[in-house]
Amino acid sequence: SVSRVAADVGITRQTLYRYFTDSDDLLRQVEARVGSGLVERMLAHCQRRGSPEEQFAETLVYLACEVPKDRVLRRYFQPENAATVFSEIAIDYSLRYLQRLLGSWPEGLTEDKRRGVAEVFLRLLFSMIFVPRSQEATRAFVDAHFRPLIRFWFEEGA
Repeated sequence: SVSRVAADVGITRQTLYRYFTDSDDLLRQVEARVGSGLVERMLAHCQRRGSPEEQFAETLVYLACEVPKDRVLRRYFQPENAATVFSEIAIDYSLRYLQRLLGSWPEGLTEDKRRGVAEVFLRLLFSMIFVPRSQEATRAFVDAHFRPLIRFWFEEGA
């Protein structure tokens, strides 16, 4: 919440609102300043993979392993922040970066279906960050359980 953020940085809510119009604006600004470096590294790493399916799967592995190392971002992936992590703004953000990663979505994926894919991705990422595994275990889990779902989305258009 905005109150919690203000308390964490040692200012009042009113002072915080001098800089941000609302909590969504705050989230966008945090993403732009903190998350963009991680996302740019993730895009560079994952775009070296072969198929869009491999890139998408590697995105989940990369973020599940790297977000817990980031002292700011990992705080957003806590149970009390679930509503923010799965918000429309977060889904829009995910869609933008997945679009950058993939270049284009499979033809059969409508806007509603793409939003569903982004939400499933965020929910899985949230659970993997909250209960972390080693990189090897994360990759094995993604290969066994998430990659078939990605394949379905890409081949069947969900």
